[in-house]
Amino acid sequence: SGSYERIMGCNAVLDGIDDAIGTQYERDRIKAEALAVRAYLYFQLVNIYGEPYNENREALGVPLKLTAGIVENGVARDRVVTVYNRMVTDLEMASSLLENYPKTRGDYRINYSSVNILLSRVYLYMERWDDAITAANRAIKTGGVLTDYTKVDASSFYFTDYEHSEVEWLYGANNRNQGMSSCMIPSSDLISRYERNDCRLLLYFSSDMRTVYKQRWNGTVRPANTLRVSEAYLNRAEAYMQKGNGMTNALADLNELRRPRIKEYTEATTTTLEEIRLERRLELCFEEHRWFDLRRYGMPAISHRYKNKSTDAWLEYTLKERDPLYTFPIPNVIIEKNSSL
Repeated sequence: SGSYERIMGCNAVLDGIDDAIGTQYERDRIKAEALAVRAYLYFQLVNIYGEPYNENREALGVPLKLTAGIVENGVARDRVVTVYNRMVTDLEMASSLLENYPKTRGDYRINYSSVNILLSRVYLYMERWDDAITAANRAIKTGGVLTDYTKVDASSFYFTDYEHSEVEWLYGANNRNQGMSSCMIPSSDLISRYERNDCRLLLYFSSDMRTVYKQRWNGTVRPANTLRVSEAYLNRAEAYMQKGNGMTNALADLNELRRPRIKEYTEATTTTLEEIRLERRLELCFEEHRWFDLRRYGMPAISHRYKNKSTDAWLEYTLKERDPLYTFPIPNVIIEKNSSL
């Protein structure tokens, strides 16, 4: 319901913005922001409650509500492909509205570069490789340079901060305290995949590798998430590799990303799709990507060990390969309120 409340806010803006008082720039910018934020919210919803696009685009997704008006008898679910096509329409329009104005950054509002980072992600999920590359090109051309992690002081590093040159948009409420951040514990498998000189080990995690530091509490309420240029490089690299003839370009993107991450980095001379996807995992862990990526990778089997208390025996839960629960069911309490679902 929280997402649809925010979508309603976007819709209310879009219903009235063309008749609003203000300069053309103000109307264009606010319209673009509302379109882009609505697309982001639908991206989250359809990847939770709809099957993966590359698995079954004709499956039921989520209802597309595109006006703020009240509907009395509920809203039916639209197909996954319909939701994706709407996201593309909204993001392409937002990009067109913003491209002729100077880029803004640092004001917690989505901008031209971040719109195209998100658009490249949507095209990647749709396996529209050329379109993903085009959108990523726009983001990289206009976005900030990658932050050099090899020169960052780990003791004062705070991940969600516009001080990092690659961060284009900060969003989402973060009121976690120190106790909450300790709930996010990286797996030993994830930690083992980083190279010894990879600065992300020091910046992303505590010294004992037991706590995720990216969003650690620093005494103030801060945004919890970022859209940043590093994702555009990863989206573009994967799209290049998927095209079958783009290994040289994909390798260039991979080296470009790794160079400011790994001390004394030795340039790779070849790469694979699996290596690019691993780099995506290392770079974007705990940033709303991994679960959605696993869905589009074919929904592999996952096992987790769990116990409620330290004295309990370990329980192991396994999500089978291509398990239907890779797609969350809409809760009964929601269906009771909207039988059209």
